[in-house]
Amino acid sequence: MAGEVAVVAVLLVVGIVATATDLQHLVIPNWLLAPAAVALAVAAVILGHLWISLLGAVALTIVAMLGVATGGMGMGDLKYLAVVGLGLGPLVGGAALLVAVFSTVVWHLPAAFRHGPKVRFPFGPFIAFGSVLAPLLWWVVPR
Repeated sequence: MAGEVAVVAVLLVVGIVATATDLQHLVIPNWLLAPAAVALAVAAVILGHLWISLLGAVALTIVAMLGVATGGMGMGDLKYLAVVGLGLGPLVGGAALLVAVFSTVVWHLPAAFRHGPKVRFPFGPFIAFGSVLAPLLWWVVPR
């Protein structure tokens, strides 16, 4: 359990910085994501679930590629989701993505009605929200 808490702590720190930079510049910087990916890969090796972590990174990257291809997300969002998948694996990472998408829709739906569907907005804060909320719910809600 301590290892998983450390992973969420890394994602929390990454989420705070990613939110700040994405809100200000609409960019999630590589200098933030690369060290986080290395730290989470090392944690996956130590915890003994590297293959699950890699599967999570690949799965969330493939889903994010659909968002990039349609113009709904940028490459920073794609790389950020890959890092989230690396940290959380495919199941919890997928839940984090669902939380991010749902919260984005709820938050930006009024703006889309006012300004049209092509409003640009940062997705990073919602990825950060999902990457912290999903594992907490995963641990608390009985399965």
